[in-house]
Amino acid sequence: GDPGKLALDLEWDGISLTDIARAAGISDNRFRGNLAGGLRLTELHGADIVHAVGDGRLRITNGDLGQVPAFTAIYSYLEEPRRPRFEDLAVDFRIADERVTIPRFEVSSPLLTATGSGAIGMGGYIDMRIDFPDFFGKSADWLFIPQVLRVLTNELARFQVYGYLRAPKTQPLWLW
Repeated sequence: GDPGKLALDLEWDGISLTDIARAAGISDNRFRGNLAGGLRLTELHGADIVHAVGDGRLRITNGDLGQVPAFTAIYSYLEEPRRPRFEDLAVDFRIADERVTIPRFEVSSPLLTATGSGAIGMGGYIDMRIDFPDFFGKSADWLFIPQVLRVLTNELARFQVYGYLRAPKTQPLWLW
């Protein structure tokens, strides 16, 4: 028979990532932060998640999200103490056409901010572009890093993250 149709509007705020990790059986307590966001499903037929339609947002603040595995290529150029440990995350997303489209993504640390956009298919395939709008970080001294070098480096610091979520690949995107 007809599985029925579900629509929902869900908001959450002040949820502890530590508590979520503990409930999921993850004993690594390095992941912490406050989770907020919302999900609005306008169409869900039964349990058919693949064909769901909706949108949402996810925010993590005051966190310790660890090192982002997709940034391994970038980390190899930085000494261990200079590798960013991201604290804040903001993602806006839309669900439709058997994928999650991410028009805006931002993850930040005191050393580095990364922004991006892309999509994740319901089968787990990711295709995202990641930019580093201030590759030298928020605390870089303007007297020692000329503006021309900043602009050039920021234009060159672009990466494509692609492949399945289990083992994504990263490649630089060159201007030419």
